[in-house]
Amino acid sequence: MACATNTVSVKLKEYREILGVKEGASRDELKVAYKKKALQCHPDKNQDDHSATEKFQKLNEAFRTLVKEDDSDSICFDDDDDDLF
Repeated sequence: MACATNTVSVKLKEYREILGVKEGASRDELKVAYKKKALQCHPDKNQDDHSATEKFQKLNEAFRTLVKEDDSDSICFDDDDDDLF
């Protein structure tokens, strides 16, 4: 199972590099980085670059994965017992 965990962490590192953020970046930092990069590499703005669509798709994948990872890291449990019943 260590191989799978290592592969995931390598992939997350690659995604952080694509967005240009550091490990532990907040959701807001991810959004700002994504918007900046999306404007730079959007296929409509780079019609001469045949790989622009692929780059843009990879950027989207990186953003969605990191936001999802951020959500799973920040799950918060409510200690209020009033909602149990």
